Amino acid sequence: MSAQPVPGAAAEPKEARPSYIAPDLVVRGKISCAGDLHVGGRIEGEVTCGQISVIGGGAIDGVVHAERLTLESGSQISGDVWATLLGVKGDARVSARVHARGAQRAFAADNAEESRRGSSASRSSVAEAFPAA
Repeated sequence: MSAQPVPGAAAEPKEARPSYIAPDLVVRGKISCAGDLHVGGRIEGEVTCGQISVIGGGAIDGVVHAERLTLESGSQISGDVWATLLGVKGDARVSARVHARGAQRAFAADNAEESRRGSSASRSSVAEAFPAA
């Protein structure tokens, strides 16, 4: 006797795949995904994903919830950000209220020399993003 699927039973969970917002795409509304999200276009609204990468020219304007948010050079974000780990590279722009979650806190700079020198702009961004506990 072979096993038959039970009607209405939930299918086995599928492995989460990365999702992409293409450079020529503008999305307005609420986005939620189980996998990673790569944003090359523009999102206006609320985004909830485990890992979000905003890549060159990409932008998010709204509320972001992520375990890990990475802003690549040329990208931008504005609004409210709740993240465990935030990475800002190169000339990415952050005009957001950033709320750190959990014990892990990080600020990544693409230019190692600038990080080593500790420019006032970098220190100011870090202090605003992650106030002393």
